[in-house]
Amino acid sequence: MTPLAHQEPGKAPSPLTLWLWAARPRTLPLAASAIMLGFGLSVMQGAARWGIFLLALVTALLLQILSNLANDYGDAVSGADTPDRLGPRRMVGSGLTSPQRMFRAVLLAAAMALVSGLGLVFAACWGNWPLLAFFMLLGASCIAAAVLYTVGKRPYGYLGLGDFMAGLFFGPVAVWGSAVLCGAWQFAPLFLPGMAAGFCSTMVLNVNNMRDIETDRRTGKMTVAARLGLANATRYHLVLALLVVLCWAGFWLLYRPGFLPALALALPLLESVRRAVSRPRDAANLNAQLRNTVIGSAVCSAGMGLLCLLP
Repeated sequence: MTPLAHQEPGKAPSPLTLWLWAARPRTLPLAASAIMLGFGLSVMQGAARWGIFLLALVTALLLQILSNLANDYGDAVSGADTPDRLGPRRMVGSGLTSPQRMFRAVLLAAAMALVSGLGLVFAACWGNWPLLAFFMLLGASCIAAAVLYTVGKRPYGYLGLGDFMAGLFFGPVAVWGSAVLCGAWQFAPLFLPGMAAGFCSTMVLNVNNMRDIETDRRTGKMTVAARLGLANATRYHLVLALLVVLCWAGFWLLYRPGFLPALALALPLLESVRRAVSRPRDAANLNAQLRNTVIGSAVCSAGMGLLCLLP
């Protein structure tokens, strides 16, 4: 349900309501949970830099908002947001704001993410110049990836690379990067959790793209789902879910076998998968499971991160 459904009859939504809608706050738990997981993994290694964690959290949320605004702008100007689009309404595509205003909002969000990211990197890496330079380059890549998914002459989301990039930046990059910035010094324990978070992020995008297969094909947005077709996209979704479970099973078996029952934290995610693949042609169902996949992924990643805080 969009914010418009909460308005009094005949009353137009306020500008603040519209821009909160455009920021798509329901997507933010996914970004936050990756940072929480990275922090938990750093605590597991004996580091607990709370100030760095908070800066990393703010930066991740700003990058997610930047990505959402850029997608709103990019899909509208490219023609992918057609009147028969099945997902939630977009600001530019619905005529609620102009492309020019949305572009300015994208620039503002990019500037805020840049300032937050620079503060994070300088606070965490001051004195370690090679690491500082590495994370500055990585931060610039994060901002570019958030924007270029749907913006530009050849947006990578239209070429079928969105799944890989979403999985990379909202999985390994977010988890491994935040863990290292928070003081983790061993890479091996970070590997499987980062991959699990990446597969979760890819699942969220895949549900979205399963819903939009037909409209995406008509507008030339050839996502992985559009290339695979609906039947294979549902199988792909099941494989991603299996990989999430296997990554977490492997992690707990390797590092804390007594925590293996924590795999139960993946149950909400698996339930969203079951519902998505049971009715993949039902757009309303896929819209609901998009929300549930975000929630299930966040519960899994954040819950596992909280368990990492335990001695």
